[in-house]
Amino acid sequence: MARDNPFSQQRIERLAYRFPDGGDWASNLQRFRQMNFRASVVGDFGTGKSTLVRELKMRLSGEDLAVRPITEPVQPKSIANRSVDESIRNVLLLDVPRVDRGCTETSCYGVTSRRQQRSSIAQQLRELDAHTLLLVDGIERMTWFDRLWLVHKTASPSQVAGLIVIVHHRRNWLRLPVWIETQPTEDLLIELINEILADQRETDLARIHQRSCELFKQHRPNIRATLRQLFDEWPKRD
Repeated sequence: MARDNPFSQQRIERLAYRFPDGGDWASNLQRFRQMNFRASVVGDFGTGKSTLVRELKMRLSGEDLAVRPITEPVQPKSIANRSVDESIRNVLLLDVPRVDRGCTETSCYGVTSRRQQRSSIAQQLRELDAHTLLLVDGIERMTWFDRLWLVHKTASPSQVAGLIVIVHHRRNWLRLPVWIETQPTEDLLIELINEILADQRETDLARIHQRSCELFKQHRPNIRATLRQLFDEWPKRD
């Protein structure tokens, strides 16, 4: 069963984010403060951007790093022990919907037109205020004009406490400094494997390390895809 699999999604989501430079949260949040709370997170698919965002939200809420969807809002009443700035009292994740012109069902992930996409974004942004840190995932799904509109709309401290945009490439032309660039390596993968399989025998770990590195070379730099394949390959119990 999935719960017996050490590579299940719930166990993977409990992994703490590791900063590429080896720093800690205190030093990186200080750097974010020096960027006036406006920056980008850069990284390819499956390299830890969502893990970073989820843990950031947990730290801002002062809660334990429990499994929780990153789209679930942090309630202002839970904000305590804030480690970034007293002006940040809430966190809003804007998940930009994908435009799928072939989609006719409301259950589809995306919307069917740019007009619907803009309407969806505008509706979500109604929750913005001067005490809200806005996290934008999927801004590259927007047109260039709409990206500029979003960055301009959130430029004033009276409108939003801060902005973090998640992108896949440094050259995104948003003129936002790079706060974190996710850079997964084999060493990082092995570190995660050791944490996931802390109760395994050394002989088993050596075999799994070898297989993990083989898969990472296939999926590089996508650690998420590597862990997902390890989940699929894990022996199932009757």
